[in-house]
Amino acid sequence: MSILKYFNQLYKEVIERKEQRWELRQQQLVVHDAKRLAGIGDVTLSEEQKKEIDDFYLSNYGEKIDYTCHLTYYAYSGHFDKAFFPEQLYIPEFDRYMNSYIQYNNVFNDKNIYPHIVNALGIRTPENLFSCSKGFITDSQLNKCSEDDMVKILAKEKEFFIKASVDSCGGAGCKLYTNKYPGTPSSEQDILKIIQSFGNDYTIQRCIKSHPCISTLHPQSVNSVRVMTYRWHDDILSVPVIVRIGIGEMQVDNASAGGIFVGISDEGIMLPFAVDKHGTHYNRHPDSGITFDGYRIPFIPRILEEAKRLHRATPQVGIVNWDFTIDENGDIMLIEGNMKAGSIWLFQMAHGVGAFEDRTAEILQWTRKMKHLPLTERLNHMFGN
Repeated sequence: MSILKYFNQLYKEVIERKEQRWELRQQQLVVHDAKRLAGIGDVTLSEEQKKEIDDFYLSNYGEKIDYTCHLTYYAYSGHFDKAFFPEQLYIPEFDRYMNSYIQYNNVFNDKNIYPHIVNALGIRTPENLFSCSKGFITDSQLNKCSEDDMVKILAKEKEFFIKASVDSCGGAGCKLYTNKYPGTPSSEQDILKIIQSFGNDYTIQRCIKSHPCISTLHPQSVNSVRVMTYRWHDDILSVPVIVRIGIGEMQVDNASAGGIFVGISDEGIMLPFAVDKHGTHYNRHPDSGITFDGYRIPFIPRILEEAKRLHRATPQVGIVNWDFTIDENGDIMLIEGNMKAGSIWLFQMAHGVGAFEDRTAEILQWTRKMKHLPLTERLNHMFGN
């Protein structure tokens, strides 16, 4: 190896460790957030449960772990599982190692790019009105468009949804615009101000009308089905599914923005209660009054198949968090695919089981191996190999 190549590799290793330390600090802040910990209440782990966790993680990961995530998921869901996967290991390690071909994640994560792949597979996405990528604006037919012309057209719309096309998550960088004075100079000025606040990368979509089986839960928001798929050996697998639902006047359903989420079986039957990010339980929706226990969304098996088919089309990515809804005609619609740093806590709080279930031991063993491999060797052991 040449000296230049050696120092280049050394530099990459230093940057890798620096990024991992930063990610770990961020996850520690989330895990030990005071409001989140308050949701634990008086629930505690028994000495026997702590021993189960220690034995499981020592034998598979080689280290003991902080009990906080296990305690939180146990308290929020009402179920204990030694195989809960803690957030401190998920983004800093497992997600990072699974997505070592990060250039693909960055490209596919662009909300102005991925819909073209999805539509080519015959899966619907929200109707696009305009896209702006690095300042280049196009209409729904990919015709070049000026900002002034775009604003004039949007000013005639009753409402539309605008969101950042890169580096957005948790509902941040999203806005529903309701036009009080369509076609007026005042409307154009308002729209121009909003658009310019989004910078050079955004997408503008027509609002979604969802199927009654999912919109009835909370009509004010676009409720969604969150599916996490991951590539493991030569297959695409999924973790237990959740449904995300808005509350109050929310137009988005994101848990990080105050929404609630509920586990649902692969056959489409909801679990007894929903929960929010602070551990509050809801046996029924606080606004619509719908009881969650046994509520059925019959489209879940089809959504799971479509999620796996989408992932098979982009196998360079290790883990994807997909947000689906069902449109008013009963067609599956992908709202977006999140290619990086998903929220594993959602699935475990909702279902009360480790996200990776029976594969957790093998996944921990692989994570342990990858952790001690230099960057140059990790690509030889991707996706559980």
